[in-house]
Amino acid sequence: MSGKMIEAAGRSSKRWVSSGPQFWVACHLHQNGPSTTSNIWEAYSNDKEVEIGTIRSKNHLKDKILRDMLNLKKVERTPVDDPDYTRNLGKNGFKLVYHKAFKNVPLDVI
Repeated sequence: MSGKMIEAAGRSSKRWVSSGPQFWVACHLHQNGPSTTSNIWEAYSNDKEVEIGTIRSKNHLKDKILRDMLNLKKVERTPVDDPDYTRNLGKNGFKLVYHKAFKNVPLDVI
């Protein structure tokens, strides 16, 4: 019986996040402000410190990572001042929701 109590207590413990694709996107948006998917992908492609394969492709970024972050309310859609998007004046970028995105991140990592 005590083994089940230990397992239940282990599940409720807080997990700290300090890596992964959502963490990388959150840090990028924190440092650079609102960005389009193209800007995020370009920054990821040029980043030499990140593990190769963390984000497989631009479609993976859009369809999986950013969609999951939108569903979890870690990011919001927002207009971005970008000369490439002069035709589309709608919500073409993403901005960070700080209290959601960094909820499980230790303060010394940020």
